[in-house]
Amino acid sequence: MSPSFMRGLWSLILVLISAYGIYLFFGSQISAESSGRTGPVVIRDVVRGGEHFITGSLNVGFSCETLRLENRMIEGVYELKFSTWRDPSLPCSPGPILRPFALELYAPSDARFVATNDDKPLNIVVLRESSVLARPGSLK
Repeated sequence: MSPSFMRGLWSLILVLISAYGIYLFFGSQISAESSGRTGPVVIRDVVRGGEHFITGSLNVGFSCETLRLENRMIEGVYELKFSTWRDPSLPCSPGPILRPFALELYAPSDARFVATNDDKPLNIVVLRESSVLARPGSLK
């Protein structure tokens, strides 16, 4: 084979590898944006004594998905465990759809939180506020 043919072949291979790398990079960015997972979930934590009033919202993938929030303590760390369920009685279209959540729990005022969504780690930012007033949302 001639040297110019080999150079052309190597150039073609290099272009194909570069194009595939660009496809993978931008494809993952577009996928992250469409799934609503581009940044951390912001959680508001109003602390009154040993009570924590946790509120926020989380994107779900489909309009028919409901959001459930439970908590458990593991080795001094409080896990906020989000789970989704597709309700077959609701019309279902792709999201992301923002769903609000609220949870009341008892923990030390300096409690540390981690979160999962359908058993996958979830990046969160907890904005903690101290309150001596009535619980959030009440008129007392």
